[in-house]
Amino acid sequence: MLSKIFIATILGLFFVSHCLAGQKVVLLALFKDKAIVTIDGQRRLIAVGKTSPEGVKLLSADSKKATLSIDGKNQTLALGAGVAMFDNAAKGQKLEVVISKDKQGMFATQAVLNDSYTVNALIDTGASAVAMNRKMAEKLHLNLSAGQAQTVDTAGGQANSQEISLDSVKVGAIEVRNVKALIVESTGMDNFILLGMSFLGQLKMINNPNHLVLMQAK
Repeated sequence: MLSKIFIATILGLFFVSHCLAGQKVVLLALFKDKAIVTIDGQRRLIAVGKTSPEGVKLLSADSKKATLSIDGKNQTLALGAGVAMFDNAAKGQKLEVVISKDKQGMFATQAVLNDSYTVNALIDTGASAVAMNRKMAEKLHLNLSAGQAQTVDTAGGQANSQEISLDSVKVGAIEVRNVKALIVESTGMDNFILLGMSFLGQLKMINNPNHLVLMQAK
């Protein structure tokens, strides 16, 4: 029997699923080793290792995210996120990712940096670049030796930083190459990064009351 929390999650995201009618695959609900997705409007419960009739395979799932194989490519989605299937993107349609507001009213998602490291991320249109603190940068084994020193304004005042270039930043199916990033000397942001305008500025954004749509032409 599904738990009350799981049922509440489904009901809470019901609105999201309807808003994403234009999306191909939407992650609607999560629990251990299983996920509910909508595929072209059809709701599917998929267990890890199983494949839906549409060919979407669930590779892993936990309370925060699921990794799916869609048209032969792996996609990691946060709860409530959606992504266009690659066969449509290959025909020239736009890639889209939908990010829902969290309980704090923030647009939180996950990003893959340099094709290697998956991190928690917050959308921040007020930030000029992708930003993280030094502790996070060292954890991700980023090369800071060639970074350019500069001073930046933060919520806590001015701080020293280093400007580097990330090979790639990927959210869902959307990927941007050669993205400017700032490594800030700060004790904050130990567990997440900010996705600022060096990434967002290369995309089209549609901001609705409960979700943010990121769009990228192929």
